Amino acid sequence: MAEAQYDAEAAVNLTFEIAQQIRPLLAGQAREVQGAVLAELLAMWIAGHHRCGDAVMAQVLEQHYRVVRDLVPINIYQGHQCEH
Repeated sequence: MAEAQYDAEAAVNLTFEIAQQIRPLLAGQAREVQGAVLAELLAMWIAGHHRCGDAVMAQVLEQHYRVVRDLVPINIYQGHQCEH
């Protein structure tokens, strides 16, 4: 069986689609609640790597942090701002 090819463009499109579906659930909530929800989801995702060991979980977290850090200026440019 051939290995499934990773489609980066499809992954990006799906990412935006899911983010837009989640956005209304967070909109209007206190920033502490928004942050806690995102932290819980991130913790669940990283915990899913526990069988790979602590080093892999730390690497996944660091890579995720870098991606988030890189996405912040893009989101600022797109006009996302605090509603509080």
